[in-house]
Amino acid sequence: MSSRILDPRAVLDESAIEWEGVLIHHSATGPTVTAKQITDYHMKERGWIACGYHGLVEMDAHGGWKFAPGRSLSMFGAHCPGKNKTHLGLCLVGNFSNATPTTMQLDAAAEILAEWCVAFDFGPENIWPHKAYRATDCPGIVDILGLRARVLAILAHG
Repeated sequence: MSSRILDPRAVLDESAIEWEGVLIHHSATGPTVTAKQITDYHMKERGWIACGYHGLVEMDAHGGWKFAPGRSLSMFGAHCPGKNKTHLGLCLVGNFSNATPTTMQLDAAAEILAEWCVAFDFGPENIWPHKAYRATDCPGIVDILGLRARVLAILAHG
């Protein structure tokens, strides 16, 4: 895990919305589904103008995990009615109904979450599971408190 926070301008779109926090989702798919496949599904099957999430953590070609940008930071999300205008959406690719994400995937998620915290001036306490605001099991059994702790550690040592 890197302990470096990128310059917020690296993730900040000049016309970005002043986001208040992030909702964590899972794709409820296999782990090898790509951000492009999810974006194509949202656009072609659902008729949306872009991916519903602002970012995804997908598997790379070597079995590791990386951040993949989704919807522009200047666009409202399409991931949780009632929170799309105030909260970014981050999707962890995989099905976490009965299993947890790998340490590597959580580390990759924590990196972008820390960057978003810096860029938009909110703390890890503003990272929530999708199910906190919607009648859903999403993101499964992802340990949100543990994810917040990872983000806090990056922020403290960044």
